[in-house]
Amino acid sequence: MTELKHLLDRAADGTDTPLRTDPVALLHRARSARRRHRARVAVGALSAVTALAVATPLAATQLRGGPSTEPGALTPAASASGDATLSESEVVARCYEQVQSYNALARWGAGAGLPPRSKLPIETYRAPNSRRYDYRVGDVASVESAEMDSFGSFYRLCLIPATGHESDPVPLTTFVPAVDDDAMIAQVCSETEPQVGQVRNLRGAEVVAAQRGPLLLAALLRQGDDYYACSVPHPDNTDDMDHTINLATPQSHVVVQAGVENGKPTGPVDAYYYAAGRLDEVAGAPVAAIRIEIRDQPTFTVPVQGGEFAFVHVVPDSPGGIHGTRYTLLDADGDTLGEPSTWSDAQG
Repeated sequence: MTELKHLLDRAADGTDTPLRTDPVALLHRARSARRRHRARVAVGALSAVTALAVATPLAATQLRGGPSTEPGALTPAASASGDATLSESEVVARCYEQVQSYNALARWGAGAGLPPRSKLPIETYRAPNSRRYDYRVGDVASVESAEMDSFGSFYRLCLIPATGHESDPVPLTTFVPAVDDDAMIAQVCSETEPQVGQVRNLRGAEVVAAQRGPLLLAALLRQGDDYYACSVPHPDNTDDMDHTINLATPQSHVVVQAGVENGKPTGPVDAYYYAAGRLDEVAGAPVAAIRIEIRDQPTFTVPVQGGEFAFVHVVPDSPGGIHGTRYTLLDADGDTLGEPSTWSDAQG
């Protein structure tokens, strides 16, 4: 229901396009959001005491972990008009063929095991952020259809091509940026509908922490005095792992999100555990690391630099999917700060 209120607010203030969303479809999406919420692992208040040690030195470079390059990622062909600002209709026209590639994906098409969704008419699409951003060739733009997608949200990402290159293939891994590609991370996060508040243009924001798994990136961005936590899954991942962007205020706890990779229709799935954020000092001491425990799995340690962190942890072929987690905050000597959290309620 949050999304319905958000859309009504946008329609009421007169600064956006008229409300064209089917309320029934929104109710379906709200139910899907509740399922996603239940799939997330929220790790909260701190409880019993356990002493844990940091296994590895804490280096700032660890905050930008994961692949530094991604095979198949590309930059669209340049053109003489590459610096020209594009209208919304031009963005849609150039992205139309590209966003049709989503129709073949289980999340965006008819569903797993069913034929791809047919092309929707170009007039059903729009670029919702075109009134906020000046789009140019090479920018990432979100394009949505007025018709309800069977799976996932409305948004489909496009790397705006130059004229004559509208049909050039763009690997979907392009939209899960490498950890050292600050500009692309900022663009993709700027195209994400926030869970709370208004869409923010983070282009030009500094990426202060990022880590990437095969199909998901978690990042912490700074824009002026504000910080934003962003998660970017592969477009064909399940709706357990959404694009999210939230204002990241300092806190004394960690919220670990979790989801599963949908490329395995039967048998164990790959479980993803991920988060980005900022941590307050505990008992006057800065947090240097977070030790994460997963039920029936090895523990791992996340470095924290200046209170900032981001991590993606993948458990391949995880029996039972997502398992419960808990965490312990550590100082620079590996000593426990406060108390370990209680176990989350996710079951293994």
